[in-house]
Amino acid sequence: MRFGTALRKLRKKKGLSAVHLGDISGVSRSYILRLEYEQERRPTLDVVLKLARGLGVDAIELLRAAGYKGDQNEAESKDPILEPELELFFSGEWNELSDEEKDWVRRTIRMVREHRVERTATK
Repeated sequence: MRFGTALRKLRKKKGLSAVHLGDISGVSRSYILRLEYEQERRPTLDVVLKLARGLGVDAIELLRAAGYKGDQNEAESKDPILEPELELFFSGEWNELSDEEKDWVRRTIRMVREHRVERTATK
């Protein structure tokens, strides 16, 4: 499913107009409609995260619809380089996160990394 189609489906399922979604997400109504009607290319990560928050859905679901890769069933292994950075970024709160929350952060970072590699390759 294309991102615009997935976005429109989720928005309608939640009973939101494009105007209301724009108000609660901080993304303009016109941009939301351009995304839904595939007049815009894949949105930035920031826009996808804002829309996910506005829709009240897991950002991973919307990221996949936007074309960011990531296997939902992949085993989440610790990255020896990333783990210390995450602990530092979360200022000691990393250890307070549940395993599920840590896995979500790792999956999101992997998806962003893959997207950046793909974007760089197409330039």
